[in-house]
Amino acid sequence: MIRFDIVADSGEPLTIQFEPAANELVLEPGDKITIEWPDWDGRTEGAFYYRAGKVVILEPSAKRGEWPRVWNSQGEEITY
Repeated sequence: MIRFDIVADSGEPLTIQFEPAANELVLEPGDKITIEWPDWDGRTEGAFYYRAGKVVILEPSAKRGEWPRVWNSQGEEITY
């Protein structure tokens, strides 16, 4: 398992796009999310792509029945 934060620290909103689900959320300046990826099953590696104002997260394939989890800065889990 790996756990990491993404912070919108540029003074502008930051769009986070999750692939392959194609879900998006927008972080306001100064806000963050915490992402937890389950153990990788070896099929598809994860990747990050940065574009101006947007981070695209290609989630790695996980072991059967395990899914990535995401929390907002208040500690509330975000489902998508």
